[in-house]
Amino acid sequence: MSREKENLILLLIDLENFTARMDVFSILPQEFPLPDGFTKLKAWLESIGKIFAVFVFVSPHIIGWREVEEIFKEDGVFTIVCGSKIEGKTAINTTDDKLIELGEKMLEINPNLTHLCLASGDSDFEPLVNKAKELGIKTMIASADLKSLSRRLIALADRFFESGEKMILVFSKAIDKK
Repeated sequence: MSREKENLILLLIDLENFTARMDVFSILPQEFPLPDGFTKLKAWLESIGKIFAVFVFVSPHIIGWREVEEIFKEDGVFTIVCGSKIEGKTAINTTDDKLIELGEKMLEINPNLTHLCLASGDSDFEPLVNKAKELGIKTMIASADLKSLSRRLIALADRFFESGEKMILVFSKAIDKK
């Protein structure tokens, strides 16, 4: 009798992506409570498998990351505060680069991972999603709202075998599952 492989999920959260979208679209806190969204995300992930590790990438000015740490405290949460690098006279945010770099390393050194959940709608993470696909790791996407979700990431998200629905969770609205 063979035992089915347990789904192991790596969760990478670009928290700035979520908070920026809240400001841009003027979502009222009662319509979009961030802790409720991440609690929903945790339940969704746990219905699919075991959360292997959670990395929360934040810029120093972002608020709300302590709540995210609390929600995932039992799942091995690591918060990475990303500063800026100076190029000429311009300060460049390093969050995306650090998330991609660490994500690629985690995918490569953890052969038992079955799923990558990217909590960001930012198309800058397409190379990371492609790396996961090259390694045979299913990709799931979580986003603050539908407007902040890149069309390219929607296309790259895997589908559930049973239902054929995209592995996408949108905090503020349902997404068309087709």
